[in-house]
Amino acid sequence: MKKYLLFFGIVIAVVICGGCVSISNAGLYNHSGHLLSITTYSLISDEGYDQVIRHRIKLRPGPYKVNKVNVPAGDHTYHFEIEYQFMLADGQFTELVGLYKLKVQSNQKVWNYAARWIPPEFYKRTGRHMRSVELQIEPDGAIYVLAPNMLKPVTNFPTQPSGYPLRPK
Repeated sequence: MKKYLLFFGIVIAVVICGGCVSISNAGLYNHSGHLLSITTYSLISDEGYDQVIRHRIKLRPGPYKVNKVNVPAGDHTYHFEIEYQFMLADGQFTELVGLYKLKVQSNQKVWNYAARWIPPEFYKRTGRHMRSVELQIEPDGAIYVLAPNMLKPVTNFPTQPSGYPLRPK
């Protein structure tokens, strides 16, 4: 009987969470007119550290480094961030993994950004528990949120959510 109840509980949890979306990624389209050096920073908690590192490396192969940090987030504190650096040519699109801050360098300019919340209507589902949002960076460094499935480059942006477009600091 206990095995039956355990199985039934698991089935209910799967059915309830079947529509849940738990992992978000962002894609960035470079419409700046320049080759950009992009550095992304993703927060990692102490729990599941090794698993998170393996997952992030699978999504973004290449050199990375792990930094010690102390970033409070609600009732949790993150103690590690993973830093990736890569080049993005004008007219190219790339996935940004687990973004919480971003640094962009081009033509002796350095732009820094802090990620902000994006409402669900800008996301598209990319898998059972995955969703993605697309962004576009402009020559002045402004980063706009794109509606799902917009052809790029976008020149007529949708109404932006609060805090967007992101302006470099």
